[in-house]
Amino acid sequence: MLQILVKLDSRLDFLAKIFCTFFQFLIMKFQNLLRSYVYYSQSYIGLNLLFGIIMLKLTQSFKQMDSCMQILGLDRSVRFVGRIKDRKLISFARSPDAAPLLDEELSSMAHYQASVKASWEDMFNEALGKTNWMITSKEKVKLITLFLDDGLLILSTEPNSNHDMIIQKIKSLNMKL
Repeated sequence: MLQILVKLDSRLDFLAKIFCTFFQFLIMKFQNLLRSYVYYSQSYIGLNLLFGIIMLKLTQSFKQMDSCMQILGLDRSVRFVGRIKDRKLISFARSPDAAPLLDEELSSMAHYQASVKASWEDMFNEALGKTNWMITSKEKVKLITLFLDDGLLILSTEPNSNHDMIIQKIKSLNMKL
């Protein structure tokens, strides 16, 4: 699993743009290579469509990763920010100062568990209203789950963090997650 550790400094936007530009360059070169290879076939239009879809997905991933990094910078106590959609982690950012407490397998299970807990909350929506967020407080970490229209935003913070303040800061960003 590809993990991207990002230092939160003034060069973040610049580095993200370089990374995106590099990927676009690689895809363009790969597209040109394949275009010359299949020039005589009828699949040229399909190939352009395929690369258009790939570019769209890459752009969406970078936007989601950028929002995770922006949320990570809201408070020093935030260790991890992730976006879950269809019970899968689709983007994340981890504080470079925070060592992971779980290995990759347990991390995947924790993300899945957050999705399952969230789906259980749906059965109470009609009687109690839509769930806005959930907190799980453990000895070493506090887990925050925010419910979005199309998935979840999960955060891991230091145990003594002010989760109410962090949630309010996220809401004040007025950004599409």
